[in-house]
Amino acid sequence: MKRVILGFLPWIIYSVLANRGESGILHGAIIALVLTFILGRENLRKGFILDWCTVVFFAFVLVVGVYLRHPFITQHPGLFADGALAVITIGSLLVGIPFTIQYAREQITQEHWNSPIFIRVNQILTLTWGIAFALSALISWLLPLNVSTILHIVLVAIAILMTIRFPAWYRNQALKNRSTEIMNSDVI
Repeated sequence: MKRVILGFLPWIIYSVLANRGESGILHGAIIALVLTFILGRENLRKGFILDWCTVVFFAFVLVVGVYLRHPFITQHPGLFADGALAVITIGSLLVGIPFTIQYAREQITQEHWNSPIFIRVNQILTLTWGIAFALSALISWLLPLNVSTILHIVLVAIAILMTIRFPAWYRNQALKNRSTEIMNSDVI
């Protein structure tokens, strides 16, 4: 799942730079695009949702936010980025391709890709990221920058920990439940 976290690196760099005004938005968007093409070259070739949406988002920011100087993008870069990430992650769930599943498939053999446990884990992880970004967007809208930045870091840390720890825990729980069901059905 390191690749999921690496997929957010352009967004992290943009978030750090974008809060420094219009030049930060410009430099952040350019660096994010370049990083996406360098780090995500293979993912772009494979059609990964997060990487393609990253390209579209930062191209949009450059055109609408920097060139056309749309005030919402220039005045609320964190809100706009977190809102976009919430839409991307939750949208991937709604179209039936949780964005984390594309990365997870790189880690396991194809025979497990349709496993209900594998699919459910990725739905939950994608929803976790979506909720984290939606809450971050809301927080950045309602609270001052210094407070919203701290809360954003906490929410992303929770999503990262969930991404690292949850799959193994969920698999173990599912296997325990299956073993219990088998044992109980033998008794009857």
